[in-house]
Amino acid sequence: MKQIKLTEPGKLIIADVKEPQISKPDDVKIKVAYSAINMEDISFFKQDLNRLLWSSPVGTIGHEFSGVVVDAGPAAVENGFSQGTRVTGTIYKFCGTCFYCMDAKENHCYNIKMASGTMSEYIVWSASQLIKLPDRISLQCGCLSDTIGNALHAIDRSNLRVGNKTLIQGASALGLIILQLAKMRGATHITLFDYSEKNRELALKLGAELAVDPLNDIIPSAVSIIPDMLGYDIVIEVSSDYRLLALAPKMLARQGTLLFSGTYGLTKLLPVTIAELYLKEAAIIPFYRSAYMLPRIKNIMDNLILEPLVHVCRLDEAEDAFRLAQENRYPKILLEFP
Repeated sequence: MKQIKLTEPGKLIIADVKEPQISKPDDVKIKVAYSAINMEDISFFKQDLNRLLWSSPVGTIGHEFSGVVVDAGPAAVENGFSQGTRVTGTIYKFCGTCFYCMDAKENHCYNIKMASGTMSEYIVWSASQLIKLPDRISLQCGCLSDTIGNALHAIDRSNLRVGNKTLIQGASALGLIILQLAKMRGATHITLFDYSEKNRELALKLGAELAVDPLNDIIPSAVSIIPDMLGYDIVIEVSSDYRLLALAPKMLARQGTLLFSGTYGLTKLLPVTIAELYLKEAAIIPFYRSAYMLPRIKNIMDNLILEPLVHVCRLDEAEDAFRLAQENRYPKILLEFP
């Protein structure tokens, strides 16, 4: 089978390797249709040690996918994962028994494990890591399940209330799904900051009231059309750009909440003074990997606009696809496995 392997920083090959086979009753063998590229994959691709949170051996990468079941153990079949079932899922396997798993904080599981990387023609995962895709959801859009989970986690952590003025920084797929969820939650005057004109236009189509270029627009002038504009109650930073992280606290209203996802570099410090946080009574909340919420992801998929968020590249375009992803040309880039 075909498998994308990282051999050195910035160098990918398409290798021929042996197909994995099921060995446990709850194993599911899947023919991968699409595998997505996200920021963690880019850090692995570049071998950027300043951004990697764990060891980074070369090898198979990728953790977002969609595909079709080709074989399954008896326990998996009992749970509905028979041959031909379209699936997606989470690469993380939680133990279910540690303190955090028992406290519904599986994303902090003491014994968390990762399944095999998804940039491979076939993978074998546990049924507990999978959901069946809704009929309306294409395999391309189904590849966004992990991103949807992170977006749900962001909204949960934000405690966003009806009427809150909300700013989202970064028009990645994550930012654009958060935008849609915030609108459903009752956020008002939703504003999006992004450097890409194409992505800003997409944000407006998806429900943003304002889309601002934080590099070239005069921000106070751009946001001045919002009534009683004394800052945003909620700022969600998902650009992975340290310059925008530095801007985010300045955009907060008093008693506002700033959420962010990412390290921006393992040695980076938060670019905000204690005085600024104190005088605004502001809160800062990181969100890191979603807890187990596969059923919620499946339930909300039909209510999201996902098709415009994906751009597909061929398998033999993998290195170019990773470079496009680094340039933030598209909200989410998928690699197609024929």
